[in-house]
Amino acid sequence: MKLKTRSFLVVLIATCPVAAHCQMSAALAAAANLVRNGKFENHKNTWMDTNCNYMSLTADSTVIPGWTVTPGTTNEIVWAKSVTCDDHTAAAGMFFFDLTGFGADSPNGGV
Repeated sequence: MKLKTRSFLVVLIATCPVAAHCQMSAALAAAANLVRNGKFENHKNTWMDTNCNYMSLTADSTVIPGWTVTPGTTNEIVWAKSVTCDDHTAAAGMFFFDLTGFGADSPNGGV
């Protein structure tokens, strides 16, 4: 029985040689998912098709669940649902956003 106890302690020592390291690892694991709705999904059914599977959003909009369009946004940005009429799709999930809005100009804002 002592041999099993020693083997277990050796594993603990090898895994956590410093107690502070173990505490930091546990804290990092707990904080791993700080971003909510990272795929910009429509969990609250707030998305509406404005044009071509895109929804126009202006400064300070809170339509995307868990996100706010930055106050300095000019013109608009768009929240889109895959697949749009011009064949754009989300990298993951069904929704994505385009910082250029309905034009090809430089970014108009952020979230």
